Amino acid sequence: MRLLNTFGGDGTELWSPESSTLLQVLVSIQGLVLTAQPYYNKAGYAIQAVTPVGHRNELPYSKNAYLLTLQTMLHLLCRPPSGFKDLVRDHFRCCGRYVLRACQAYLEGGCLVGRLDAEENATEASLEHPCSMGFCLALANTVPRITEALIDIGAQGCDQFNGLRVSASH
Repeated sequence: MRLLNTFGGDGTELWSPESSTLLQVLVSIQGLVLTAQPYYNKAGYAIQAVTPVGHRNELPYSKNAYLLTLQTMLHLLCRPPSGFKDLVRDHFRCCGRYVLRACQAYLEGGCLVGRLDAEENATEASLEHPCSMGFCLALANTVPRITEALIDIGAQGCDQFNGLRVSASH
């Protein structure tokens, strides 16, 4: 399904308020946005995957998507949708430390966004391309607020991330 009529498509790929479901929206978000390289999932961009233009545009796109996802997460933590407060809090109580572990890997200066292992630790391949100073500064401005919000809801293992800073290697 194309996300809420943002792209063209045929039949069941199109958003329909009468027949589309929340599950379809969530699966689309998972498959199109929450991937290692969301840039290439934009309509018509897959062809750029092996081109210099694609390689030049993919990383800034992923960094921006990551920062926007963190902003959305912070918004959900501070103002969960009506009826979903317990669901949001329970999820982040269990998984918040993984978000902060990923932020820590990026702030330490050597990771491609979206290229961490299953535990959100840097991999050898991810260390080949350090994050830009601009990305790390934007991340450093967001992380303290997310850490505080996670600690406030009692998220497991988040206390250790208080005071994350941009690595001196930048």
